[in-house]
Amino acid sequence: MSTVRHTGGTTALHALLEAQSLKSYHFVVFGLCFLGLMLDGFCAQTMGYVAPVLKEQLHIPPRELGRVFSSSIFGMLLGSITLSVVADKFGRRPVMVGALLWAGALVTYTATARSLDELIVLRFLTGLGLGTLMPTLLALISEYAPLRSRSTIVTIACTGFVVGAAVGGGIASFLIPHYGPYSVFLFSGIATIAIAILLQLCAPESIQYLAGKENLPVERIGAILRRFGIETDEAAELVRSSRNARGNAGWKAIFSGRQGVITILLWVVNFTNLLDLYFLSNWLPTLLKSYGLALAVAIAGATALQSGGLPGSIVLGILIRRFRIEHVLMINFLLASIAIASVGYAVGTEFLHPAIFIAGVCIIGGQSAVNGLSAHCYAPQVRSTGMGWAMGVGRIGSILGPIIGASMVANHRGPQDIMFMAAGAAFISFVAVTFMARYK
Repeated sequence: MSTVRHTGGTTALHALLEAQSLKSYHFVVFGLCFLGLMLDGFCAQTMGYVAPVLKEQLHIPPRELGRVFSSSIFGMLLGSITLSVVADKFGRRPVMVGALLWAGALVTYTATARSLDELIVLRFLTGLGLGTLMPTLLALISEYAPLRSRSTIVTIACTGFVVGAAVGGGIASFLIPHYGPYSVFLFSGIATIAIAILLQLCAPESIQYLAGKENLPVERIGAILRRFGIETDEAAELVRSSRNARGNAGWKAIFSGRQGVITILLWVVNFTNLLDLYFLSNWLPTLLKSYGLALAVAIAGATALQSGGLPGSIVLGILIRRFRIEHVLMINFLLASIAIASVGYAVGTEFLHPAIFIAGVCIIGGQSAVNGLSAHCYAPQVRSTGMGWAMGVGRIGSILGPIIGASMVANHRGPQDIMFMAAGAAFISFVAVTFMARYK
């Protein structure tokens, strides 16, 4: 058995975990969390898959359908900034399992909805659970990831949401013609409940949470350490020293001292990048068509944007393993600003779709890296809180992005002016990350 040396503090347990090489149980935990993120992406997009059919079956006007979409986003926003705090106080596993069960049950029950009001309420309630999932799952991944690989693992794990949304689209395209639109809710809901059960059975609890319990669960912590290949006869000492050194938890802790500056800067990055992401996702086809391009070309541009997300996440994940994450993101957002601004000048040339693709790599892929940065910014005892608030503020940007786009179009602003606005938001992300690099 190894002898553990430590200086006390949170590092008593976490330095031990952070110094480990990846073991098979790491991949079990990360794989389960990845599946959870996939179901998060699938459930978040279910309404988008079935909306064209339900709109006709339930005679829902397009404007009213927008209320259904918005209710889900507002629910996710509230879940991110409120329920994620609970995970730092009462443990990661019960919160993420509870959020999956809640979302799965409500998505399944949505299959019974036969009116606009029912859809709005159910999608809002589902959003509360979905908004809790990502910060909680990523916080658990961060806690058990080796330090040298943490940002890379979190960045790549974030692709689970994108993969789930993409795979869900394929599943929906098969289910809807054969079994009707409500079958998509049933399938995604039952699958989400199944993943919740798997996480309850196979995922470990947060060691940080266990170390803070009144009655020290030494044997339970020792069993978790052994699963990660760590044999130690000092488990009791490690637990006690970690508990004695625990800092403040809760949302106030993320604003204390220099941490408060990092938190505000992180909020700025999340807000501006998600504003860009949702603005471009919603308005790019319309703007390209306003340039006089054919509808097929405009849709191909939207596809090029989304296609950059997955490779962008993977490439950025590899880069931040070798270089400081803030420096990688500085280059990423500067390139994003240039690529978005150049879209207006690339219309009618062979550079249009490559410019849009690069923008997708930097904006959509960049959001995964921003989540990796969030995990790097907070101590374990406030990680779920810090990440949840950052994502919640980001969701405000996701709401405002399409609204700002609609306002600019309504005021007859030219497509180039609108693209420069989006490029400006990416440049603000660049500035915020630059200041973060100096503060950390």
